Amino acid sequence: MPTIGFTVFKDKILSGVKRQTIRLLRKRPIKVGEKLYLFWHLRRKDCVKLGEAVCTETFFINVLYDENFLDSGEPVFRIDVHQEPHSFGFQTLTESQADDLAKRDGFNNALEMLRWFSEKHGDLDGLIFQVIRWNNGSSCPVCGSPVHATADPKRDVCINAQAHNGQPYFLFRNHAREEFPEPPLVPFLEKRLLKECNCEG
Repeated sequence: MPTIGFTVFKDKILSGVKRQTIRLLRKRPIKVGEKLYLFWHLRRKDCVKLGEAVCTETFFINVLYDENFLDSGEPVFRIDVHQEPHSFGFQTLTESQADDLAKRDGFNNALEMLRWFSEKHGDLDGLIFQVIRWNNGSSCPVCGSPVHATADPKRDVCINAQAHNGQPYFLFRNHAREEFPEPPLVPFLEKRLLKECNCEG
């Protein structure tokens, strides 16, 4: 059962806004369905358990990052996504997708995230990171079943109808979930889908 320690974004983790972390590839990568134990300042005197969660999604990334590209004073980066740590197939994130990845991790944008990673790990070239996402570990206070998100960011629902007289049971959150838009389709794919669906015009 993997233990994950944090040194930043404590409030975002506790509120459920941050439900993702990006870590250097472990000898045994974390798998979907595993229970995660989240700690603040792990292995320090002020260590505090932040909670438990279940891993819902993982994938792997490698990063090309240059803070001063060709002495131009301009930073450049590229983030490639892999479904397996050492696979050849990959998808390069667009700038908006990279920013979304960074926001899910607690940062304001991709450049801020990569600068932080560069300060922590040094040269990022050749390193493989695992992106780990989890649910907020919430359970129904009545029956103990997992609760699920609804369209309302301040309301979750337990769908164990047998425990609630045949009805869904709604729970109201103290902090609204932060919502992220789906990344845009690449132009050629969007055009092809419109053509296939006869939706042009």
